[in-house]
Amino acid sequence: MGSIVKRQSFIDNAKAFAILLVLIGHTDGIPKFLEIFIYSFHIPAFFFLSGYLVSDNKLKTEFGNYAINQLKGLVIPYIVFGLISLLYATLNNVIKFGNINIPDMLVGLLYGNSEGLKINIVLWFFTCLYVTSMVFFILSRFLITRNIVYFSLLLCVLFFTVYLPAHKTRPPWNLDLSVVALVFYASGKYLSEISIQSLANATKSSVFAVLAPIILSLCYFGYQNGRIDMAFLMFKNPLLFFINSFMGISALLIVSILLPDSKFTLFLSKNTIVIFPLHPIIFSIFTGIGMILFKLPHSFQDSILFTVLYTCGAITICYPISLCLFTYVPFVVGGRKKA
Repeated sequence: MGSIVKRQSFIDNAKAFAILLVLIGHTDGIPKFLEIFIYSFHIPAFFFLSGYLVSDNKLKTEFGNYAINQLKGLVIPYIVFGLISLLYATLNNVIKFGNINIPDMLVGLLYGNSEGLKINIVLWFFTCLYVTSMVFFILSRFLITRNIVYFSLLLCVLFFTVYLPAHKTRPPWNLDLSVVALVFYASGKYLSEISIQSLANATKSSVFAVLAPIILSLCYFGYQNGRIDMAFLMFKNPLLFFINSFMGISALLIVSILLPDSKFTLFLSKNTIVIFPLHPIIFSIFTGIGMILFKLPHSFQDSILFTVLYTCGAITICYPISLCLFTYVPFVVGGRKKA
């Protein structure tokens, strides 16, 4: 590889692969070892990439302006997709002749973490990222990025040794989990401040020589730690959690630099804000179609074939939805440019 890797192509590839891992990880048909592998780093990778993308110009704005911009980019989409999820949950319960407590679900939406978001658990990421980005903004006024990384690691020591063993009720909007997310967010920002020229100019053979042991190590240590889940504060061994997360992120970055950009990865990258919150609903609809129309047992989806079909189907359905949202109601996706 003798050419310089463009920042946007590099980050688009990484975001595209990360959202693919999210989709695959949320299907029921993947093998257990693959599920453990994906959960070892896919959500930390999103926090890392979010930090990588935050610009110095944004961090130099006034606090009020930054807070409003983040609110438009994260909180408004969270509310809109939360209400869509509530509507779907209500209709789904009516069809099943079940009982749904709408006030409780609205309270859960206001509370904003995985314990309350039964209508669509993945929405926790929006509130956690908002809090994390605001904390990073405040810290950036007093500390350089490298020191924010060190400070966030110190906070994590307190989180895992003091808070996690004693906590009973979680605070709203993932205020607790944002401490862990800050490590990855700040690390992503720190990477954006240093050159990736040496990696970009490395030969493919030398890069693969690094990539292979990283993936093998991640498989081994990931299996040792077992399946983790940031949303529910399931980290198992904290040290292994961070080791696995950063190994997975490193592998993701290397693959993203090695591979050329494409229209497909560009689409996935620009539309993660649509695909991420809608895919659980789409998966649920797929399952309902299989059970109601085709009289299949609920276990029909426990196959790698349906992992592929669910993933491809969700991306396909999100394509026209994204076009409509970006074109006619861009505020729903944070006022972003057309997909």
